[in-house]
Parts: sequence; structure tokens; C-alpha cells
Amino acid sequence: MNQLASLISTSTENLYKFLFINGMILVVLSMFYPLDQKNKIELNKIEYNKNIEILNKEISFLKKDVEEAQKKSKEILFLLDSLSKINSLESSIIIEKTKRDFNISMDSLQNFKQEIDLNVINVKSDKEKITELSKQAKKYSKYSFFFLIFGIIFFVVGLFGWFRGTRNLNQLTI
Repeated sequence: MNQLASLISTSTENLYKFLFINGMILVVLSMFYPLDQKNKIELNKIEYNKNIEILNKEISFLKKDVEEAQKKSKEILFLLDSLSKINSLESSIIIEKTKRDFNISMDSLQNFKQEIDLNVINVKSDKEKITELSKQAKKYSKYSFFFLIFGIIFFVVGLFGWFRGTRNLNQLTI
């Protein structure tokens, strides 16, 4: 009889240990995992804001470059018009060189604009990522509350059951 009581007490003691440990794990995870997710979201927001500032600077640089190119194109058109009136080999060489230089500068502006367009796409993607992470964090915070409650219940039941089972086992062995 004494052995049967000891066996039952030992098995329930293990059950209470299991509840206690899992309750502790649930409490810890429900407190720290949401904080970790919120920190990741905040870091993503900081990165997003940095990328927005960089993109705005690049756009302002592009606007300045476009304005300069417009002014330069007017000057070049005037120069080309005046050189085209002179029919000499030297003037045709200058015209070709000027056209080539102008085309190179326009190509570089076009490439810069394409880089900005790609950065805009990346920034939009980052914003969607932040939005999705925020939604997930809100969902998990709801679950976290329930995990915290269950964790506390498991912790308390496991602790008292384990304590009571150990006390009963000690009384049986005496």
C-alpha cells in the first residue's frame, strides 16, 4: 500500500513539475517575445525613415540636375544653331562633340532617375513589411495575454501541486 501511494505521488509530482516548468516558459515567452517583435518593428521603422530621407535627397539632386540640364540644353541649342550656320569641318567636329557630351549627360540623368525609381520600389516594399509586422505584433499581443494567463495558472497549479506532492511523499517515507 505504501508503495502504491509512493508511485501515485511520484507520478503526480512529475505532472506538477511539468505544469510548473511549462507555466514558467509560457510566462517568460509571453513577456519577452512581443518586446522582441516590437524592437524589430522599431528598427525597421528607423531604417525606413532613413531610406525615405535618402530618397528625398536623391530626388532633390535629380531636380537640380534636370534644371541645370535644361539651362545647358538651351545654351547648347543656341551654340549648335550658330555653328550650323558656319559650314566648316571644325564646326561640324564641335557640333558632334557637343551632341555626344550632351547625350552622355542625359544618359547619366536617365540612369540616376532609374536608380531613384528602384529605391522608391524598395521603400514601398519596406513600408508594406513594417505594416505586416505591425499587424502580426498586434495579433501576437492578443495571444500573448492568453499565454500569460495560462502560464500563470500552470505555474501556480504546478508549484502548489509539486510542493504538496513532495510534502506528502516526505510524510509517507517518514
